[in-house]
Amino acid sequence: MAREKIEFDSNEEGQFYELLAKAIPGGEISKWVIPQASLLSLIENNSDEGLQRGYRVDFLFHHPSLTSPKIFEVDGKQHKESKTEDEYRDNKLIENGFDVHRFSAKKIREAPDSVIAEIKKILEPIAAFSKQKKPSDKGDQLIVAGRLIHQIQL
Repeated sequence: MAREKIEFDSNEEGQFYELLAKAIPGGEISKWVIPQASLLSLIENNSDEGLQRGYRVDFLFHHPSLTSPKIFEVDGKQHKESKTEDEYRDNKLIENGFDVHRFSAKKIREAPDSVIAEIKKILEPIAAFSKQKKPSDKGDQLIVAGRLIHQIQL
């Protein structure tokens, strides 16, 4: 999934996507990441009014070697005004088995190497998994099919 084909809400989200690709062994992230995933599709019992506003997570990331899916959020200036809402959504995601990681837009712009190092630490199990074995073609096909099904739900 080339960056040019994905519409991001900010330049920093596009930069984060590129940093994420650099942090993953082999740089292949299109099978493992869903940009702009609908929050409602991730939360069970999502009738809560606080979740009904069309919110999305910036990046949903899951890999077979991870014990839980990761949510990566890029926080720009607008997040200073929505801190309470962000915390509420983060808690709902955590309650539903997701790990939430936030990166400031400023850090992405000014310290990209630090962001890559942080992502690598969060995704350490992938490096060990990649050294052990490569997923089969059938496994890859199942992952791609699951990803497409998720997108269709949106």
